[in-house]
Amino acid sequence: MSDRHNNHHDHPTERQDSSYRPDIDGLRAIAVLPVVGFHAFPEWIKGGFVGVDIFFVISGFLISRIIFGSLEQGRFSYVEFYGRRIRRIFPALTLVLSACLLCGSFVLQAAELKQLGQHVAAGAGFVSNFILWSEAGYFDNAANTKPLLHLWSLGIEEQFYIVWPLLLGVAWRYTHAVFPLTLLIAITSFALNVYAVDSSPIATFYSPLSRAWELMAGSILAYLTLRHPHRLPARQDAHSLVGLILIVLGIALVSKNSEFPGYWALLPTMGACLVIAAGPGAWLNRALLSQRLMVWIGLISYPLYLWHWPLLSFSHLIEGQTPAAAMRIGAVLTSLFLAWVTYTVLEKPIRFGQHRRIKTTAVCGVMVLIGLAGYQSYAREGTALFSWKRDPPFSYDWATGYRYNRCFIDALDSRSNSTAFAPECSGKDHSSSPAPLVVLWGDSHAASLYRGLDRQSQLLGFDLAQFNASGCPPILDFEVEMRKECVEVNRYVLSRIAELRPHTVILAAHWAMYNGEEKWNKLDYDKLARTIQRLRSQPIDNVVLIGHLPLFRSSQPKVGARTFRVNAVDRTYKTFNPLAAEMDKKLNLLAQQQHVSFVSPIDLLCDADGCLISASKETLRPLAWDNSHLTEDGSNLFIDRAVQSHRLNLPNRLP
Repeated sequence: MSDRHNNHHDHPTERQDSSYRPDIDGLRAIAVLPVVGFHAFPEWIKGGFVGVDIFFVISGFLISRIIFGSLEQGRFSYVEFYGRRIRRIFPALTLVLSACLLCGSFVLQAAELKQLGQHVAAGAGFVSNFILWSEAGYFDNAANTKPLLHLWSLGIEEQFYIVWPLLLGVAWRYTHAVFPLTLLIAITSFALNVYAVDSSPIATFYSPLSRAWELMAGSILAYLTLRHPHRLPARQDAHSLVGLILIVLGIALVSKNSEFPGYWALLPTMGACLVIAAGPGAWLNRALLSQRLMVWIGLISYPLYLWHWPLLSFSHLIEGQTPAAAMRIGAVLTSLFLAWVTYTVLEKPIRFGQHRRIKTTAVCGVMVLIGLAGYQSYAREGTALFSWKRDPPFSYDWATGYRYNRCFIDALDSRSNSTAFAPECSGKDHSSSPAPLVVLWGDSHAASLYRGLDRQSQLLGFDLAQFNASGCPPILDFEVEMRKECVEVNRYVLSRIAELRPHTVILAAHWAMYNGEEKWNKLDYDKLARTIQRLRSQPIDNVVLIGHLPLFRSSQPKVGARTFRVNAVDRTYKTFNPLAAEMDKKLNLLAQQQHVSFVSPIDLLCDADGCLISASKETLRPLAWDNSHLTEDGSNLFIDRAVQSHRLNLPNRLP
């Protein structure tokens, strides 16, 4: 997004360059508006994020046109090129990064500020895409809680700006074969994108290697424009119309559930190429894209892109949930105003005029300072510029608490299921131990119950086995789109249960996750019923179905930090997801139909005033460390209440 309003090496307000194309500024408006709309109202503009792909094409075209032209004229200068990029990119970015860090220091909790500090440092270093890539995973924070999430695309563009001129310079100096190089990179990158989008969707989304083809598409177009203009579309009006239709189809048909980028990215990418190739003389380019309002939005599209998401994200963080529509509209209008001010007061004075070297050095120095301030916030656990941010972020070592990579395994692990679970997961040596056995079967929610059950095993004298796999509910032959190995894992667990002959089997899961959203298959209640029937036929004395743990739309420690009051408020429904209560009732009905025990976490942890968020009234001790997964305090409290209320009947060997 960094070169969105640099149609050539100078802006038309600085000199009237004949190569300036107002229709490209209009195309930027076509790109940025859906992105803003998607972020503000994702339920309405489901494919708006493809606007980023349009920006990639525009940037590839404009930057490559500058480089190709300068190389041909023998006047290309790396110092001049990177100086222009710095004066173009840094002013607005330094302002937004500073504003986010300053605002975060006032309104965010330490854990949130720590993450923001890391993202500020990554944004200043143009590696946001790699940081976000590394964070993505099963327990990653929600996107709405990351005010600088959108900088991933800026990172890819800046990596392109750093590497591409160097490659072109070498190719031009020794072979002049810049077009074959451009074509080779485009084909290789597109092939990687298509090959990896199914098996590694997160890597494909964030990696510059699988995104480079979109920038290269613009580069190929730039080369043809300069060297072979006769090969460009002759029927300009038709190509412009088809291009805009492809862009509209991309926005309308693509969604967050699509395998994107993949082949889907061809719609916005090829659409943008056709619009640019049609030229400024095409009717739609003149009548629509070159209109004053469209050009104005295009001119401020870079700061608009930078401002809009932090405003929406901070609104979400402060509210603790998706803000009301009026607040989101207000955030969008505010971002438009801030974008205009940034462009007028900051961008233009720094980009143009005299003393350019001094300006370049100054904004570089400011960027370094901001990056260091962000890193300090991250390294000091959420302590940034202000002394009052001294509360350490809440953390829970879930990997140890859940026995991760031992008895709570990743279902995507390449190891065979017979060796994925460690020996201790089966409990003690049952040939010599007369203690009755309890088996805990399920996904990460089941794993979060382990500490509470382990404590009860020591109090009551039973033995405990644990077979948990991430993203795998305890349902036989239930295929999970995101975890192909679940069927095999669950068959293995059932075979171990048959061998171990336990007294009790406890079934638990993050049931709402399998509600047919985000590529998770719809929960199959019939298969769950058949699984219970298979267990009862073993025979097993006691089958227990655990309902849904309290589920919030944001982190419970963060909700608690904003609502907890000593000896007064230790429960809330703020940001509570009612889907948990709905599914809890359905599971209760299923348990009654199958004549097995049922334990409702909603009944035990929630009442009319809300769900418990702390294990103590005297100090905040969160029951969950994210939006639903229990801490050791939470696990102990829930299991203790379940046992004391006689809803969870565990074998008692002790007198």
